[in-house]
Amino acid sequence: SALPHILSISVLYVDAEAVQSRLDAHGFAVGSGSACASRSGQPSHVLAAVGGLTSGNLRIGLPPGLEDGVADLFVDTLVAVVAEVREQMGTQDL
Repeated sequence: SALPHILSISVLYVDAEAVQSRLDAHGFAVGSGSACASRSGQPSHVLAAVGGLTSGNLRIGLPPGLEDGVADLFVDTLVAVVAEVREQMGTQDL
């Protein structure tokens, strides 16, 4: 069943856990990894089977009544955090 308040995104050339930690430091709690990933730390066999990205995945839950300004702030923060993580990992030019 579809869950309209859950957003799953994949970000290339980043460590999802690093993005998750930095977003948390900015007051945004997100999950890393796909919803169908195993607890063993292995990539999702479901995503791999359908040709999806198996790394850099973030899960974002949107609470009811979220104000537009909060969503805009989150997007701006996510863009900045991804740029920081890519810079740190040396993947900013990929």
